[in-house]
Parts: sequence; structure tokens; C-alpha cells
Amino acid sequence: MNIDILEKDENQIRMIIDGTNPAFVNALRRVMLGRVPTLAIDDVTFIKNNSGLFDESLAHRLGLIPWKFDQKSLNKDGFVEMSLKIKGPADVKAKDIKVPKGIEAVNPELLVISLYKGQEIELEAKAKLGFGREHAKWQSAVAAYQYYPEIKIGDVKNAKEIAEACPNKVFEVKGNKLVLKNPENCSLCYRCVELSNGNIEVKDNPNKFIFSLESVSGLNPKEIMLKSVEILENDVENFRESLKSLKI
Repeated sequence: MNIDILEKDENQIRMIIDGTNPAFVNALRRVMLGRVPTLAIDDVTFIKNNSGLFDESLAHRLGLIPWKFDQKSLNKDGFVEMSLKIKGPADVKAKDIKVPKGIEAVNPELLVISLYKGQEIELEAKAKLGFGREHAKWQSAVAAYQYYPEIKIGDVKNAKEIAEACPNKVFEVKGNKLVLKNPENCSLCYRCVELSNGNIEVKDNPNKFIFSLESVSGLNPKEIMLKSVEILENDVENFRESLKSLKI
């Protein structure tokens, strides 16, 4: 199996995975979405809330705040205790929530609610590690894949028309000739095939994939990838041990 990085930054990564099958990349995607543990607020006790939001709505907003976290910051019961006490007029942001050392909002400027004069919020909250398969607030990432496109250009007469019609700018025209510019951007819409009257061939490679991952949690893409692979490895090892114990 070969992996080539197409693009990456601190929040997302896009790569080519070659030499595998749909079952593997889909298993990897499902683990990223549902089985990588992240931190989220799960319990809120309101002492005072006369804002424009009901307790339930405000608790839901708090639960969707993504957090950077250190496992050592969790107490012996696996929780992190947080609190908020603020009076209006004020824009309540994630950074206003008091948290222990080692815990930090991914976006400290994330707006939770705006308070007017006379409005006040006081609450205590508990955050814990959870999984995306339990609730979306614990989802570590948005992940997707597609088959790698293989494109062959034949005798094309309307090169400029095809290049301009492609929604992802896969082609460019050089000397009245249609050439590939960004083949990895192809979404397999087959618009070019239609306009070329079959003189362009587009097919997907069943063993090569473009995999995209964007973190929506306090974990970076590399951490999510490594943890997902570790989970899959443990699953395979557990399955192997279970097979050994069978009397067949």
C-alpha cells in the first residue's frame, strides 16, 4: 500500500491511498467518524439563566464546542469540570468558560450566546470523553473517499469548451490541445465524456482512492489517522484470537 499526500494543513489532509480496496478505506472512514474518543460537555447544571435561550438549547450549544485536551487533565472518574458565570451586556464566547489546565477550546472566540443588559448565566458543567457513534458532538472528523479517476484524452476537437465546462478545472488547453492539469480534482461527473462525444475516457480505479479528512475536534489529522489505524489493528488482533479459540 502506498500513500501520497496531495495537500495538508493543521486541520485537514487529502491523500492518495493506492493498493487497497473499498472495504479498508470505508472501515478507516467509519472508525474516524465513530470510534476515536474526543472531549465534549455532556452534563450541565444551571444555577441561573435568564438569557434568550432555554436551558436545553444553551446546553446543546455548549456540548458542540470542540476542545483540545490532555488525558492527564481528566479526573479519576474520567470527567473534566467546567463553569461559567457572566452578566450582560456581553458576547459569551468559549474562552469565557473556566476550565482546568490542559483543556482549551479549539476556537476560543467561538460565540455561544449574546447577553443583553440584565441577563445573566451561571452554570456548572462536566465534559467527558465519548465517541461519535454515541453523539455527533464527539465526532472527531469529517472523512470521505472516492475512487481515483483514470482519464484518457483522445482526438478532441472542442478542447476549450471542455476545459471551461469542467467544474473542478481538471483540464487546461495548451496549443489548442486538451491536457490534464489537476486529475486528482475529478469528481467523476463525466461531463467531459459527454462533450467529447466519447473521445475522453474516464473510469475509476477500484484499488486506488482519494481520501479526505478534516478534523472537527481537538485532535489534529495525524492523531486521528494514527488512532484509527490502532483501533483497526486491535479489532483484527481480537478477531484473530477469537478464531484461535474456536474448535473447528
